[in-house]
Amino acid sequence: MSDFVAERKIFAVSPEGEKFWIRLGVGKPYRLDDKSWACPVTMEGLHEKYSDGVGGDSWQALHLSLNSCHSALDHFMAKGGILYYDDSEQERFESPVEFLGKSFERRNNK
Repeated sequence: MSDFVAERKIFAVSPEGEKFWIRLGVGKPYRLDDKSWACPVTMEGLHEKYSDGVGGDSWQALHLSLNSCHSALDHFMAKGGILYYDDSEQERFESPVEFLGKSFERRNNK
């Protein structure tokens, strides 16, 4: 997917010490058929191939795609992975919920 509606890059360190970037991206929801919608999602660096979020309408499909990103980051951190705002490794996420915006807002207002 190359056309994102929203995107974020997060620097990560695996439990084994490997350092890499994670690129989260969510695309525009699209209609699958008369009863369902899908929303593209990517988590480059963490999962190279990920299924689109599918829901009963565009709102639900978008929500499920964002929730997939949150769940994947939560799982990564639960296994001992560390997430940082950037590759300086000075400011890290204390919980996977922070990538949703609150701490980025705080950080940008310093």
